Amino acid sequence: MTFLAEDTLVTVIPNFTLPTTSGAGTVPGVAPGGRLACLAGEFGPLRANTPAAVPLWAALALRSMHRARIVPPPWLAVDALAAIEAAERGSSAGFEPVPPAYLEVGRQLLTHAREDFDPGSYDDVRAGLEALRRARFAKLRDGLAALKGAMAIKLTHISPMELNAVRPFFCGALNGYARLKDAAAAAAGGGGGGGVPHPAAAAPVRDPLAPAAGGGADNAGAPAAPRRLRRGD
Repeated sequence: MTFLAEDTLVTVIPNFTLPTTSGAGTVPGVAPGGRLACLAGEFGPLRANTPAAVPLWAALALRSMHRARIVPPPWLAVDALAAIEAAERGSSAGFEPVPPAYLEVGRQLLTHAREDFDPGSYDDVRAGLEALRRARFAKLRDGLAALKGAMAIKLTHISPMELNAVRPFFCGALNGYARLKDAAAAAAGGGGGGGVPHPAAAAPVRDPLAPAAGGGADNAGAPAAPRRLRRGD
C-alpha cells in the first residue's frame, strides 16, 4: 500500500531550475518547459523557490539529494488532525473524509522529511496522526463487533489501508457462512455436518500500522526508504 501511496502528489520547493528544452528528448528526463518527465506523466515545472506538485516518491528523492524541501499538506497539521479526530470520536455514523493514503503519506513524511515541519510541531503532528489512526480503527472494530444478522456497516470515506485491514474478517466470515450453508444442506440430506466453524471465527480486524509487540511506536509500520530518482523515470 505504501508503494502505491507514493504516487500521491505533494508540494515541493526546489532549490534548482530544470532547463527549458525546445523539444522532447533534448535532456533525458526533462520535458519542454522545465517539467519533470516520468512514466506517469509530466510534473512541474521545477523552478528555484517556486512550489511545484510532484509524486511523493519524487519529492522524497529530491529531498534526499538536498535539491528540494517538502511542504507538508494542510491536513497534516496539528489543528487539522485534532479536528478530524474529534469529529471521528463524536460521530458513529460513517467516517470523516480523509486523503485516501493519509496513513502512508503521513508516515513517509514524518520519517523522511522531519526537518520540513514547523519547528516544535513534529512530535505533536506525529501524535495527532497516531491518535487519528487509533480513533478510526476503534470505530471500525466497534462497527464490525455490533454486526448481528442481516445488518450493514457504513464504510464511506474508509481508506484503502483500512479496507485491507477488514478484508480477512469479511473473507473468513463469508467462507464460514458458505460452509454452514453446505453443512445444513448435507444435514437435510442425511449427510451430517459436524465440526463446521462458525463465521464468528473469521480472522480478527488487525490494525496494520499499530505498534508491534515490543517494537515501540517508532518502529510501527516503518516506511520503506525513498525511491531513487533516475533519468527517464
